[in-house]
Order: sequence, then C-alpha cells, then structure tokens
Amino acid sequence: MYLIVGATGQPGSLVARKLLADGQPLRAMSRTPAKADALKELGAEVVQGDLCEPASLARACQGVNKVLAAAHAFEAQGNNNPQTVDGAGNRTIEVGGPENLTLNQVAEIFEKVAGRPASKSHMPLPVMRVMSVVMRPFNPALARQIAAGVFMDTADQTFDMSETLKLYPVKLTRLEDYVRRTYELGIAPVRGG
Repeated sequence: MYLIVGATGQPGSLVARKLLADGQPLRAMSRTPAKADALKELGAEVVQGDLCEPASLARACQGVNKVLAAAHAFEAQGNNNPQTVDGAGNRTIEVGGPENLTLNQVAEIFEKVAGRPASKSHMPLPVMRVMSVVMRPFNPALARQIAAGVFMDTADQTFDMSETLKLYPVKLTRLEDYVRRTYELGIAPVRGG
C-alpha cells in the first residue's frame, strides 16, 4: 500500500489519481480529511495526519510499503526547495517550484500581500550550526528545525522541473500568486513547523 502525505495538494492529488487509476492500494493523508473526499470516492483510504504530529504519522504509516511525500509548507507550489518522493513505479519523483527563494524573500512576499510588516528575528548561521548539535539531546525536534534552517540557508536549491513535468504535467504556481490567492480567500497558506 502507498501512503501519500499531502494527498490533497496539487502534486499529491495528481500522483494519487494516477496510482488509483493503475489499481494501486492507496492511503491519502491530509490535515483536513474532508478535502480528500474526491480521492475517497476513487477508492483511497483517507486518514488524518500532520507532519508536526509524530503519532498521526505513525498511525498513517501502519501497513504501508511506500511513502510519497508530496506535502510542503507551501503545498509544493511556490517554494523551490526540491523534495524527493519515492514511489510511482519505483521511480524517484523530484518536486520543486518555479522559484528559488530565500527565507527573507518569502517573508517579503507575505509582507507585500498582507500590506504590513512581519515580525522577524535572525539567528547568525554559526550560532545555528552550534545550536543544532547542542539542542539534540534536550529537544530533538527543535534541533532538526535548526538543522533544516542551516540547510535552507546554505544549500543550492535550484531545481529544473522539466523531467517531472513530462510525467506529471501540473501547473507551477509562483509563491506570491499562491499566497495572494489564499490570502484573498481568508485561508492561512502556511502552517508553522
């Protein structure tokens, strides 16, 4: 059985529909299971889960052979931080967006759309490197978040989606367009964590 994390987002839904059309058993995980009703009608088992809640992930993974991670803080639509998804016929599917933005640029987009400044604080990179190690025994989750911040601040995350788009022709959305659309609908586009 496949588990798709973020099955209600654009990339996750597309992969889920393909797997279901191929007759593959599928469990669709979403923070809001009602959003996965269309996948349920196609034969998917739908479960509630959140990447920030390890217990929900453990439940969702029971009896699963492959996990497809299509979830991302920006629904994998605007942020160009590539993620590797294992599955869909034992292929690795690279997922990214049309932009490669720094965290400062992301904050600027939210400020621009909201029309007001955001409260920001910065931790110097050397301090982050030390804290990601020092915090590990006391707060592993925080240590992982800090390590992710170090990665996002130092890794070249440029990404070419052309090969993925040949297999899964989704429309890529710039982060600003996604934030503007969700802000206008009154939906919080990003969940912390």
